[in-house]
Amino acid sequence: MEGGDWYRAGRRITEDPVAQLNRAVGKLIGLRNTANSSFRVSGNLIFPSDDFYLHTDDNSIWSKIVVRSDLRRYFRQFRGGKIGNKSQFIVRLLSEQIAENPYFKSDVDETRLRKGVYCEQCSSYNLLKTRFHFTCTECQSKMTNETLLLRALSDYKYLFYGKPMTRVSFMNFIGHSLTFKVVYRILLKHCYVDRKGKKTTYTFKYRNFEEAMSKAELYFKYKDHLKG
Repeated sequence: MEGGDWYRAGRRITEDPVAQLNRAVGKLIGLRNTANSSFRVSGNLIFPSDDFYLHTDDNSIWSKIVVRSDLRRYFRQFRGGKIGNKSQFIVRLLSEQIAENPYFKSDVDETRLRKGVYCEQCSSYNLLKTRFHFTCTECQSKMTNETLLLRALSDYKYLFYGKPMTRVSFMNFIGHSLTFKVVYRILLKHCYVDRKGKKTTYTFKYRNFEEAMSKAELYFKYKDHLKG
């Protein structure tokens, strides 16, 4: 962070985390005022990733930030609180504002989906596999295994919103374009793993493909070569 602007990998990001926090707090204050209540509203920016590092010329920002190493201490302050009528009122007030996302449908017809991975440049499915890359026969762009799997993970997340993803279901989604071993390595690297008995499910760590690429580009072993 420099001069009030936030940067990632040397590029200024479009969404200022502090501005997002202030908007969220403002909405809660508006909700509180509409309900003619008097509970206190405050907020913090929480960064749970081990890979998060912040350099800033504004030391006042640290009072609003909680990093992974401070999470235990942060949550400890909520111990011992009593759940009274006001707490129950706040929970009920917030739950009444939760709406189903109208842009996601759970009835995706899988038979209509084209399985496989596709070119990042021209969206063609006509790709030739080499050891660490795929080459598009249409535009000659060259993409790493990891890039194409990150795109597929993002697509899967939105197409099957709320549904658990297994290694088998994801392999079917990409048309078995890569081996189980390669896919498993990428799932462990870019997904949260939930092991329940014999069934293991994976949840994509990032909001979308663009966010995944912005975080992953610093430790990509191989590079993409897009044409045009």
